[in-house]
Amino acid sequence: MRRSTGITVTAVLAFVGGGFTVLVALGTALMSVLMSNSRASYALPRSFLLLAVVYYSGAAFWAIATGVGLLRLREWSRISQLIFSTLLVLGAIGTVSVMFFIHFPAPPTDANPAFTAQIMSGVKVATVIFYGMLGALGAWWLYYFNTSSIRAQFRVPRFIPAPAFSAATTPAFNVPPGTPADSFILPPPATTSTRPVSISVIAVLLLVGSAMMPLSLLYRAPVLLFGFLVSGWRAYVIVALLGLANLAAGVALLKLKPWARILAICIVTFSLLNILLTVFLPGSQSRWDQAMQVMINKWRMPAPITMPHLPVWLMLLSAVPIALAELYFLITQKPAFSTQPQNHLSAQ
Repeated sequence: MRRSTGITVTAVLAFVGGGFTVLVALGTALMSVLMSNSRASYALPRSFLLLAVVYYSGAAFWAIATGVGLLRLREWSRISQLIFSTLLVLGAIGTVSVMFFIHFPAPPTDANPAFTAQIMSGVKVATVIFYGMLGALGAWWLYYFNTSSIRAQFRVPRFIPAPAFSAATTPAFNVPPGTPADSFILPPPATTSTRPVSISVIAVLLLVGSAMMPLSLLYRAPVLLFGFLVSGWRAYVIVALLGLANLAAGVALLKLKPWARILAICIVTFSLLNILLTVFLPGSQSRWDQAMQVMINKWRMPAPITMPHLPVWLMLLSAVPIALAELYFLITQKPAFSTQPQNHLSAQ
């Protein structure tokens, strides 16, 4: 079966994105080296840049590997593209939503605040358009790679050399045209995946969350727990436990372990309750601003730099639909975690 043009174009875009991300990783690594001998390191600590290099390198490897898999019509690459598309849509929705409500204050020393406000408005409009296009592309990929015709292309038969039992010596079989003469016809993969795409997406989200936990430990960031600001060693313990739980649940979900579904439901429920209580308890905005100020102080940013005001309800409530969707799929996809092996062979 011939590969569709859309699959080829998507693979090329994956290569382009992966190559650009490699350049970003190299630029970030170079910046970390130059900043190690510079006083400008107060704004971006070197450790933060090194973690960014690891992140960009992993993203580049993921993109390039997915592009190779798409060109070879491997089923895992289709799942990988669906996961990436989901993250792209979620990121675009979150960014566009924030841009509508966020306010960028002018620096106190700005000689022309009105002109700066116009520039910031233009930046917000450009950001909304850019991420809106990315979100639309991700939504189209979600539709495209779930169509029956595209799914069928990733389940074409494979051929391996086997002269003793080959297509040429078994005329009784209905051999597809174009089959190599000395080859054994491997059946296509099963039409249904053992792991639902929704579970794969949730697992990746949990793993991404666990990968972000070291940042909190590195900068000793305070934690908002059920509306209260927690800092010090208590915050370290909370972050470490959540990171380990996310890591364990993410890895085990990929293996369809039944206990991982229960753990993931507990993690998502905990996060949902934490968000709701943090937002709706009195004084939530002041505690959020306090937490942001602690982070700014730890980054040792200069006084003339003013950070945008971030409403707590916008930054946290935007995660509620994602958490509800995760709970829905974790509950409805329970049959996929059955411990009973499925026998696809008919009884003799």
